[in-house]
Amino acid sequence: MPRLDRYQDRKVFEALAGDYVLGTMGGGARRRFLELMAERSYMREATAVWERRLHPLGLNIIPITPHPRVWRRIRREIGTYRPPHPAGFWGNLAVWRSIAGVAVLACVGLTLWQTALPPPVTPTPAYVAVLVDARQAPVIVATAPRDTQRLTLLMMQAPKLGAKSDFELWAIPGSGQAPVSIAVLPRNQEILIDLDDQDRQVILSSGAFAISREPKGGSPTGAPTGPVLYQGELVTL
Repeated sequence: MPRLDRYQDRKVFEALAGDYVLGTMGGGARRRFLELMAERSYMREATAVWERRLHPLGLNIIPITPHPRVWRRIRREIGTYRPPHPAGFWGNLAVWRSIAGVAVLACVGLTLWQTALPPPVTPTPAYVAVLVDARQAPVIVATAPRDTQRLTLLMMQAPKLGAKSDFELWAIPGSGQAPVSIAVLPRNQEILIDLDDQDRQVILSSGAFAISREPKGGSPTGAPTGPVLYQGELVTL
């Protein structure tokens, strides 16, 4: 029987699919994933599952119309802004619409240019973990780029937490060792955690993340004291 490659491991390809759909995958990793997805139906299916999971979250986003001063600032920065006159050429509505169109195209072009920059601008994740609740529903995605000291947590749902409690993130080492506290988490949808060398080594040698509910300010003992609400295996990329 032929040996399976690592991309056939369910834990690996499901974690990669989640990373791709969330938009946290960049550079060479994203291009490689697109190639694999074109070749492998199970990767396309895993990606479709993540899209179905996340689509309802997008429906709750309320569209916001940018203030006119935003467009003025864009035009000023790209060199097309001129103070309006009451009549004449610059009073022509069609002209302003054209300029707005140029501004939009310029912004899109800038975004595409930034996206096309070399991988160091959008580092490849060193590892990813999808933390699930008791019903196995994904709640949090944790990623960390290579060669950086920062861990990113993206909340896919808004977990409920009382005013007298905090969430605390733990790395779960192997060989039956005790969990190691990484951080008490702020109540944000996107959480950035700066890691020191010791934290990074602990995470890289761990097999999973877990989040427990603790008293305000975190565990008073250095070990989890409340229930573990979310957990997920760490996948090294």
